[in-house]
Amino acid sequence: MTTLCIFRLDGHLLAVDATRLEGVGDAVVLTPVPGAPRGVAGVVNLRGEVRTALDLRVWFARPPASHQSAHLVLQDDRETVAVLVDQVCDVVEVASSRREPVPTTLNSEARSVVVGAYQLDDALVLEIDARLLVNSVTGEDRTEKP
Repeated sequence: MTTLCIFRLDGHLLAVDATRLEGVGDAVVLTPVPGAPRGVAGVVNLRGEVRTALDLRVWFARPPASHQSAHLVLQDDRETVAVLVDQVCDVVEVASSRREPVPTTLNSEARSVVVGAYQLDDALVLEIDARLLVNSVTGEDRTEKP
């Protein structure tokens, strides 16, 4: 069994392994960081700790949000980050055997962080790997180009 935290981003359902989830919260004050890599929305203060805030909309080629509603706090092996989302929906257990391959219709940036898909009720949920997400920002040059 796999435990997933499901959330909504621009009308789409996405999920992360709940064992990587440190917490969830409402909108936070975001401080932009000049020259930050693409996908880094800025930094936030979470319980007295300054954390990098990631905007998944970059990976999924979605337009910028008009406002931030919620965030997930994810921990990978090296770093804890905040991920900006529209809504945190649920935490569910699913059989690992129900995981389907990554849809080929996703753009290459989304495919770089999505590890599988689950058909839950009437909706397709894409699973994002927290380690791949953090590594995609810290492991290569994604600096915004003019």
